[in-house]
Amino acid sequence: MKKICPALGSDMGPDLGSDIRPDIKNEKGSVMLIALLIMALLTIIGVSAINDTTTELQIARNDAIYKINFFQADGSARQAIQMLENMPNPNTALIPSSSTISWLQNTGFDPDAQTSWDFSSNAAQSDFPSNDAGYFVEFRGIAGGSGKDMTASTNLYEYRAYGRSFANSGDCMVMTGYRIRF
Repeated sequence: MKKICPALGSDMGPDLGSDIRPDIKNEKGSVMLIALLIMALLTIIGVSAINDTTTELQIARNDAIYKINFFQADGSARQAIQMLENMPNPNTALIPSSSTISWLQNTGFDPDAQTSWDFSSNAAQSDFPSNDAGYFVEFRGIAGGSGKDMTASTNLYEYRAYGRSFANSGDCMVMTGYRIRF
C-alpha cells in the first residue's frame, strides 16, 4: 500500500512498515543503556575530583610543614644573633679559640654535612616548645674595611648564624650574616 501526501498530491514512496526487522521495533532497553553510560561518566568525573582533592590536601599540608619549619629556623637564627648581642665580654666570648661556648664554631664548619645536630656539642637548642629546632654560629673572622667614625682599636667581626628546624618530618635551615664591632 502506498501513501499519498494530500497537500502535495504526490506519492511518498512505498510503505516500509512491514519490512522493519522485529528486533528494532523494541527500544525499551535503550533507556537503561543510556542511564548506565551517564552513570559511568559521572563515576569517572567523581573519581577524578577525589584524586584532585587528595593532591591539593597533600600540597597544603606540605606547605604548612614548610612554613612551620622555615619560621622556627628563622627564629632560631635570630635567637643565635641575640645570644651574640648579649655576650658580656665579646673580646673573649665571641672568638672560638678562646670561647667555651659549644654553639660557636670555627670557619669551615659545614652545616650541610651534619646529618643530625647534636645540641650538646655543636649546636644549641632553641627556646621553642617543640624541641626540634636549634642554632649555631660560625665565626668567619675579621671583616675587611672600617667606617670613618670608628677608632683603630676596634675590629669588625663577621659571623654566620644558622637556624634549623626539623618538625613534622620536614627540614629547613636558615643562614643569616651578622657583623659586630668590638
